[in-house]
Amino acid sequence: MKRYQISTDWIGELAETARVQEIQHRERERRRVQEAQAISDGGQRFWKELMDTVEQDLLRFQREFDDEPGRTLVLEKFDPNGFRVVRPGFPGVKLNVQLHASFRAVEFRYNAVADDESAVLKCSGILDMRVDRNGELYLNQYGRDFSSFSDVSRMLLERVLKGVAFH
Repeated sequence: MKRYQISTDWIGELAETARVQEIQHRERERRRVQEAQAISDGGQRFWKELMDTVEQDLLRFQREFDDEPGRTLVLEKFDPNGFRVVRPGFPGVKLNVQLHASFRAVEFRYNAVADDESAVLKCSGILDMRVDRNGELYLNQYGRDFSSFSDVSRMLLERVLKGVAFH
């Protein structure tokens, strides 16, 4: 009977793979905790900056159309973590934006009323809060990073400012 010698190389490779996976797991966990802490620490400041940017953009829009009452917009801050932008009249549009810090997300909802009041159209979405390598917060939706508050404000307000919520 022929004897075969079992190579121990595969055991070493298996052990090395397990070590690498453990290091990767610890790194993912460290980043998750770091991200949660950054959102916890900076989430309210981030939210305030976003609300301030939206408010400034609305004021700029109002100044551009001072003489057109049909383009009146109303900003309502209904709690520390939420605001609403309303474009009254027909077609009317309402945008609700809410921070959900525990879910690391910003939720937005549009409601639009047709010219003849016959229909209400609805649309909603989620912006995920993320942390970059420098510990700075940003928002992401479907792989699209929003690198500035101005970009987020435009994405949120453009449909309201145009008076339509859906294409």
